Amino acid sequence: MENIEKEAAPQRFVKKPVAIEAIQATGTPESNRQIIQWTHGSETPASMDDHPERGRCLSISTLEGAHWVSPGDWVIKGVKGEFYPCKPDIFAASYDPQIVLTEVDALADLEGRPRPV
Repeated sequence: MENIEKEAAPQRFVKKPVAIEAIQATGTPESNRQIIQWTHGSETPASMDDHPERGRCLSISTLEGAHWVSPGDWVIKGVKGEFYPCKPDIFAASYDPQIVLTEVDALADLEGRPRPV
């Protein structure tokens, strides 16, 4: 991207595969506490704030400003350690669960045996 003037037309890009961490908010006090504790100490912490219509709600101080977290939203920890909310439909279209194998399952796969139950 050396010459910006020649790049006025849209270009196509593919998002790099990257593993993220995420918690789905439920709106319960326990869920809110878990997310607040998880984001504590980051540059983008979550907190309970007064929403003008819904009362006390979870919000995240993102790099772009405060964002409200609704029940069902996913709170994502980005590649630089930043936190931000994501609507469930966008999350489902963008992410698949990462399967983490136990050592026992991995060994069974390598040896061509069924995984133990």
